[in-house]
Amino acid sequence: MKHPPPRIGLALGSGSARGWSHIGVIRVLEQAGISPEIVCGTSIGSLVGAAYAAGKLDSLALWVNDLSWQVVVGSVGQPRDGSAAAAYAILDLGQGALTQHRVVYDHQAAAARIRVAGLPERLASRLALGR
Repeated sequence: MKHPPPRIGLALGSGSARGWSHIGVIRVLEQAGISPEIVCGTSIGSLVGAAYAAGKLDSLALWVNDLSWQVVVGSVGQPRDGSAAAAYAILDLGQGALTQHRVVYDHQAAAARIRVAGLPERLASRLALGR
């Protein structure tokens, strides 16, 4: 009895440092003759998945290979160091330099929106603590 070929779905994750590797993974799957029937992703994974589904993966790969800088955005409160400021860093691949930045924002208004949305109180209260 011959089994039908497996049905494959591809879930692509977030984080641009890892996310760009999705391009290589998809290419290896293609070389092995594996074609996912459905592709989904979050953050950078959604961008790569959309490019793949649209037949534009090669164009995306060319663009990525030409990047000389990358912005890495952290969520509010990261790196959880007691500062209520949001964090982000800019990695300049051409210069090999990483600069870190903090941005003050209205964490009380953000906490109020969390509470109105009915989310857990711990999410709202940690914003002022940077935790």
